[in-house]
Amino acid sequence: MIRVLLDEDIKAKSLVRQLREAGFDVVTTTDLGLDGRTDSEVLLRATEGQRIVMTYNCDDFRVLHKIAPNHSGIVLVYQEKNKRVSHSQMVRALQNIINTGDSFEGILHTLNHWVF
Repeated sequence: MIRVLLDEDIKAKSLVRQLREAGFDVVTTTDLGLDGRTDSEVLLRATEGQRIVMTYNCDDFRVLHKIAPNHSGIVLVYQEKNKRVSHSQMVRALQNIINTGDSFEGILHTLNHWVF
């Protein structure tokens, strides 16, 4: 089972519900008392809990990945004005990554590339 930590900016209740229904073990920054904490603290807690971080905060987490590449995985979700990714598409895209056998450990995935 894939363990996911949803960052403060992406923790919509409907996304949490859909991920859980699909079999993901999901917690949010609120669940862990991390709202308002730094991105590096969020990544550290995710790594300690062997969870991937899923976030809309793409620029900051891309930098964190370069600084601290030993993490459980980072999944970036870009939300462009005319190409928004729905919650159900996010769930399917995560499943697409899993189905390829690709790892999350130490990897920065751009979820948008897996929406098909």
